[in-house]
Amino acid sequence: MIATLGTFLVIQVVPYGKSHSNPPVTGEPQWANTETRDLMVRACFGCHSNQVVYPAYASVAPISWVVQS
Repeated sequence: MIATLGTFLVIQVVPYGKSHSNPPVTGEPQWANTETRDLMVRACFGCHSNQVVYPAYASVAPISWVVQS
């Protein structure tokens, strides 16, 4: 138990996976109407866009390593 906790604490200093930056937004598709765009923003843009908002646990190793790759 102590070894597992120690390992978890030590891997937090590994810098890989701590930087989460979004690429620039270069364009937007033509939406059929504003309701369609609003639905996409609410339901999908959190993960499937260049405007991703990462949750707090995305900076904790080893989860941050998975998010980075």
